[in-house]
Amino acid sequence: MTNGEGIKGQGKTLLFDTKKCQGCMTCMLVCSLVHEGKENLSISRIQVIQSSFEKYPNDIETRYVESCDLCLDTPFWNEQGGVDGKQACVEVCPLGAVRLSTEIFTNLEHCKR
Repeated sequence: MTNGEGIKGQGKTLLFDTKKCQGCMTCMLVCSLVHEGKENLSISRIQVIQSSFEKYPNDIETRYVESCDLCLDTPFWNEQGGVDGKQACVEVCPLGAVRLSTEIFTNLEHCKR
């Protein structure tokens, strides 16, 4: 089990481990790059927010401003995405804080423990 937040999609869940995430925003940059063709934090489908008012590990929060398609439709990436393929954010995270899981969570608060 992981400590973090996730997004459900196509029978799998994209999980962000807030105990591993350092807020480098590499996942956000690659998300916008493979979908839009440019690195731009404001157009990333995922948003990693770091709060200066919270203490570790509660200082990191992830949000999804647009539906994550698990990199199924990525015009600027030559890898196959989707549930059985690769996800750009998982591939580039330097700390392994992002992963695709087949575990089913009915309450995402449960996976924050």
